[in-house]
Amino acid sequence: MKMHSEKQHEPVVNQQPEEYSSKPLLQFVDQRQETSQLKKIQQIANNSQNSKNLLQPLQLQKNIIQREEETLAENILRILASRKIHIGYEDADAYAQKLEESPWNTEIQVFGHHRALKLNSAGRLSSVKRRPPVSATHMRADAMYGPMEEKNISMIDEGRFPISGGIQEQDVTIRAADLAKIAPRSNLGTVMGGSAAQISKIEHSEWLHAIAHSLGGADQSLNLAAGPHSLNTAMIPFETAVKQLVYDGKVVDYSVIFFTNYTEHNVLYITHVEIGIQVNNGGRKYWTLSVNASRADQFINGGVLHEIQNVAKEFVSGYL
Repeated sequence: MKMHSEKQHEPVVNQQPEEYSSKPLLQFVDQRQETSQLKKIQQIANNSQNSKNLLQPLQLQKNIIQREEETLAENILRILASRKIHIGYEDADAYAQKLEESPWNTEIQVFGHHRALKLNSAGRLSSVKRRPPVSATHMRADAMYGPMEEKNISMIDEGRFPISGGIQEQDVTIRAADLAKIAPRSNLGTVMGGSAAQISKIEHSEWLHAIAHSLGGADQSLNLAAGPHSLNTAMIPFETAVKQLVYDGKVVDYSVIFFTNYTEHNVLYITHVEIGIQVNNGGRKYWTLSVNASRADQFINGGVLHEIQNVAKEFVSGYL
């Protein structure tokens, strides 16, 4: 297995991430009741996230306003909290909007959990277990909103589209025998001195491997960089494609270039990645994945992820 890396940095300040904004669809009886309800539900949501003071379902029911006076968003907060699933008020409002727009009994996946919400024809809300999807990657995608929610703008381009800034490059040749001796995973927070979100101060950020750990990539700083959750997710279909090819007996040369720039907090951060795959010494194919820096704090849209998966599957199908 051969690997090399290079680094050079030219500081470029990224845009300040935009704050997520929602359009509440809540239905209140009067303004005074609205203020009282919001304060109560926000207090309950905040308390339920305190691990030292978790409210049990019965306690929640005693402290919350009468259910018949709840808005759908408030109902969602209470039901999920009873399952120890804690979300923000804006997220609950977004789920409420999706439920109201969907046919009765449509199951709306709760992001990051094996649970869904549904509303029956009588207007009764319930949460149900949902089996893990065929691809665990979908658990990382938000079907409701994400960086490309409005127009499902693609994150992927075929070819090479370098940008200014530093580069962090890794290249590895992988055979089936290499995947049989993957070292145990290290704690990336320990390796890098903290979580990517804490250090970059960009919510939901993660430490991205240039060469995935599952492909033999090292849990070391030369192979890691802070970047968006959405970009990390977008790389998974190509990593899966490489594994499929290798397990089929192919020899794959896999290269990744992280294009790095400095955030306003002087942290190297990636929103632009080039991926190259060469199979059995044939021609090398390139793709570029990118995320708008102003939306780096948001999750990938499910439709956008599906497009990337289809591109990777189509590439693999030409060799299997």
